[in-house]
Amino acid sequence: MEETAVRRLGEEVRGELEALRDRLNDDKIAREVVAPALLLIQAERLGVDETTLRYFAAVVSGAIDGDGHVSAARKEIGLASGKRGVALLWGAVLAAYGIEAEVRKVWSGDAVLGFQVIVSGDDAVRLAGLYFLYGSPLLEGDEGVINYKLAEALKLGAERLDIRWEGLRRTDRGHVAADLTISEGDIKNKYNVYLRRDNIELEFQSTDRGRVELAARLLKLAGVGAEVMKKESMDVWRVRATTGMLVAGREELRTPSPRSLGRRSRKAGWMRRRLGTG
Repeated sequence: MEETAVRRLGEEVRGELEALRDRLNDDKIAREVVAPALLLIQAERLGVDETTLRYFAAVVSGAIDGDGHVSAARKEIGLASGKRGVALLWGAVLAAYGIEAEVRKVWSGDAVLGFQVIVSGDDAVRLAGLYFLYGSPLLEGDEGVINYKLAEALKLGAERLDIRWEGLRRTDRGHVAADLTISEGDIKNKYNVYLRRDNIELEFQSTDRGRVELAARLLKLAGVGAEVMKKESMDVWRVRATTGMLVAGREELRTPSPRSLGRRSRKAGWMRRRLGTG
């Protein structure tokens, strides 16, 4: 762990990390070290992919939810940490997952209270997206309770969203369909969108609830209020959104689609009835 952190941060931090290692018999220090140490070992041995990113984001979200902070206005995320050695270890973890961080002193008057790990700019946007997608429960999880850090992460993480419409086609059953792909950095999800009579319906389903939850969170980043549901008498989870939900989302969802899907399909002779949105 120590050698890995030095390789990520530079030889100048070796002395502080060695001092931290020598204090691991202190239960309080050991508890602070265990989470970043395991994340660093995970990145070193397993690499960075969707599975390890999911675990990384879940653990880091706990640190943010504790004494950390998220500011969309400043494009900044902070992880609270008392000892400089522990803060340096968290910095090494973030670096292992491609996120640059800075260790800053926390002042109270002329006294240094501790050290904090600060992620800013585009790196904060990326971390906010991971925090929102894989971390805390969604905003409406508890009635009347708003997670303001998660709400700020929602604003910040949405900056990396990319929304694409493609593949206009007619299905075997005669429905007009298209693909909606929403990407947040390297995380990509494709949704099936259908024109049914006067309505547009988006649908994503899987037997893996985690993938459906991720699909719903990406939609929420795009401003679409989609819910995760289980199909009756089937081990299948689904997320569904209709015309009003899509139109209430980001501009890319309104222009050029879904409205233009109706126009294009009418030009192709696939629809006889005019869409309520067109």
